[in-house]
Amino acid sequence: MLRTIKRFILNLFTPIQKMMQKLGKAEPLMTRNQVDEILHLAKQGDILLSYETQRFTSNFIKGYYKHAAIISSKMTVVEAVGSGVREVDLEEWLFDKDSVCLIRSKYDFLTAKEAAANAIYYIGKPYDYSFSLVDERVYCSELIYLCYSKIKKDFLSNIDHENILPNEYYEQCFEADSQLMLIKQFKNV
Repeated sequence: MLRTIKRFILNLFTPIQKMMQKLGKAEPLMTRNQVDEILHLAKQGDILLSYETQRFTSNFIKGYYKHAAIISSKMTVVEAVGSGVREVDLEEWLFDKDSVCLIRSKYDFLTAKEAAANAIYYIGKPYDYSFSLVDERVYCSELIYLCYSKIKKDFLSNIDHENILPNEYYEQCFEADSQLMLIKQFKNV
């Protein structure tokens, strides 16, 4: 019942959320050297977290990192944004950010590769403004969870799957029994 009420309220605010996503922002801070380093380190299935200084909706998301995406089997970025789940060139995506964190699963390469391939399936799915796992719509940090949990049912079993926030992937890197490890952070803000 409480979830139904929450979903109803979030759906009422969907038009406002869409408008806030379109508000202007300053030029990103990622440098050519930082982007080149990430391009060199990145692998299929890696998780990308980001922060953009002027993104208005970031004020409503807990933690430093406000957005999450996954590197696909084609070495592109698959992300869930207001227009839906889309595929973006990795370099283009990086230059659009102020700060980026690269995270890798501790699973074997084949698991990461399969998670990366799973990301392609979600392209074109609508964005989930109610942040729920019970429908076909997808929000950014849910996308990563869905890609990995199809293969590994215990993926992030110690967090609330109903409300996965981008920063929780970062926090998981420091848990003793985590399936994730921090590769590199580029904090420019």
